[in-house]
Amino acid sequence: MFIVAVFNCPYVSFFPYHDDLNIFEVIHEIPNPAYSANVGTGNIPPLSFYQRVQALFFQIIHKTLKAYYITPKEEEFYKIMFKPFTNRRGIELPKYDDVKYNASLVLSTAHASIGNSYLQPLSLILIGGFHIDNLLDPLPKGLKNIMDSSNGVILFSTGSQLTSEGMPKEMKTHILRVFSILNYTVLWKATVQEKSLPENVHIASWLPQQSILAHPNCKLFITHGGILSITEAVHFGVPIIGIPMFGDQFVNIRTAVQNGIGKEVELSTNLSDALEKAINEVLSNPRYRERAKEMSRIYHSRMVPPGVELVHWIEEVVTSQGAPHLRSRALTMPLYQKYYLDFVAIILILLIAFVCLLRILFNIVVSKTIKMKKITL
Repeated sequence: MFIVAVFNCPYVSFFPYHDDLNIFEVIHEIPNPAYSANVGTGNIPPLSFYQRVQALFFQIIHKTLKAYYITPKEEEFYKIMFKPFTNRRGIELPKYDDVKYNASLVLSTAHASIGNSYLQPLSLILIGGFHIDNLLDPLPKGLKNIMDSSNGVILFSTGSQLTSEGMPKEMKTHILRVFSILNYTVLWKATVQEKSLPENVHIASWLPQQSILAHPNCKLFITHGGILSITEAVHFGVPIIGIPMFGDQFVNIRTAVQNGIGKEVELSTNLSDALEKAINEVLSNPRYRERAKEMSRIYHSRMVPPGVELVHWIEEVVTSQGAPHLRSRALTMPLYQKYYLDFVAIILILLIAFVCLLRILFNIVVSKTIKMKKITL
């Protein structure tokens, strides 16, 4: 973002996930931890008492580290890296805060059907699904024949985090054992071909994921839980089984489970029993597919496609020279005003003054009472 200091132009931030404190910090303010999902904790609302306390402490620690450790180093780096370029152009280097908190928009790959709802500032634009093509490429002939003739297809893809090459041999053995007893065809996106495969399992280093999910015979998607994969599953109304590994994947999968479109399986070397149980549950219970179709309907219930909205807002930023009309006032408000700390201070001063006054009056009354008793004696 700091390169805009050199070119003096508006900028748009892009976040590949939604439940992150950093998004709201640069355009508005951090949402209330009592009812907000958080990538850092992996918890989603509704939160238990322990989870609310955990979220509060995580937010406090996050803010403290940012303020006293990360931000000073980032500001120092900003001056070292960009001051020579602004000097060369004959302009003054803008203040660090003036650049960091000057985003015209934030684009987030989220949507209400796949994420958690927040009080959304105008400058936060949800474009979940913008990457999905309106006209999908047709399936390769061989793959199409497999899917057309199958009793049902399960797509198994764990992204770049858990490749077949990096997967422990024991884990692969357990997974293939589970797949071998299924009455379904399994398409596994894998980097390495296995020597012996069950007849119903097909491995390929590349698979047209969107085109497969769009096929009516695709019954289940087993995924690591990346936001793009979850979005594609919701887009096409396919239930999921999630095996999250890190980052936003835990929040994504747990939100999908809460929405009733899938199950979560904990990553472990011996996950076969849990995986088999989850597959049987999702495929045998029609409510998962029904909920996936309903979430897909919600996902598609938009005024315009996400790609069109993305282009519209980028053009608006250019036309309005930074879209200042979308900026949140929360960014420029001092902390004491935002949280009424000045008002609280006045109330405390008045209460203290009132207590002191009562104490003085009490002492006066007691003193006079003692004097009256002495006179009567």
